[in-house]
Amino acid sequence: MPRTVSQRLFRNTPNIGVIARGFDALKTGGADKAIEAWLKGSPIEGDPNAKSQSALIGQIATIYGPYDSFEIVRTDALGSRSKVLYAAAHFAKGDAFCKFLLFKTQAGHWVLTMFFFHTNPDVVWPSSIAQ
Repeated sequence: MPRTVSQRLFRNTPNIGVIARGFDALKTGGADKAIEAWLKGSPIEGDPNAKSQSALIGQIATIYGPYDSFEIVRTDALGSRSKVLYAAAHFAKGDAFCKFLLFKTQAGHWVLTMFFFHTNPDVVWPSSIAQ
């Protein structure tokens, strides 16, 4: 079975596998599938507020065109079991800026506990990256 671009690029960094799976799903199945992939196994999996991010991502795609790819801009450890990952999601006509909070479960799996997208990096990223 062929690997997706994200699987090839990030196979040696499993702590961001959940991020890559969500972006792969965004490209192949749209915002709802991306949210489903990001939330799988997460404590916020059934949270309607988390699922409402799908509409925001859909609005971004309506304005900026289809999603193309993503890049990780920075990752910050918040202790041994939490980290914040900042990414840029590249759409045809512009970028969306993303923030993901990841938690490492006792079983060793990384899951999302929070995520946020916006077209203005100042809203999502700390000033040390947004400038």
